Amino acid sequence: MKDKLVYLKDRLNDLSRRNRSIRMLKLYDKWSFDITSVNKVNPDSSSKILENIIEQNGNITLLKQDVNNEATLLLSNKLNSLYRNLKSIEEETGLYDLFVGYPYISGYMLDGTYIRAPLFLYPVKLEKAKVNGINWKLLFEDGEPQLNRPLFLAFKKYSGIDVTDTIYEEAEKYAKKHDFLNWIK
Repeated sequence: MKDKLVYLKDRLNDLSRRNRSIRMLKLYDKWSFDITSVNKVNPDSSSKILENIIEQNGNITLLKQDVNNEATLLLSNKLNSLYRNLKSIEEETGLYDLFVGYPYISGYMLDGTYIRAPLFLYPVKLEKAKVNGINWKLLFEDGEPQLNRPLFLAFKKYSGIDVTDTIYEEAEKYAKKHDFLNWIK
């Protein structure tokens, strides 16, 4: 029964070029945020943030808004746009769906379809705390990091590469390590 439900769920996935899980060409503020952009405020902070996300260590402070700093105001506005969109979706559907995607892969499928998508998805929650200004934090959601399933379904459809379901379970071990390259081989 479980296999049948997974099969039906896979058939509902949108595998067109519009799906952001397969082909993310542009970052729209209401749908995404580039964590490396916090390097404009604190150099090398994005690598520490990504490391904490992969290892799922504590709550992560993304940004502290400073009214005297133009860069923090701009980044805070982008996060606010994403936050409002997530809140409206949660109010309408009851579903809170936010992931940090890492690492990104890009290239072409065998049929020439261009892809640019995250390999792993780490479930997080964006929190806005108003204490002495605005603090933006990432909290860890229940659930393990997972492979980007629509990406692998697109591999199957556009390149004819069949991936067994055991890869999804095996990938959870490697998602918490920095051992992506050895796993891919």
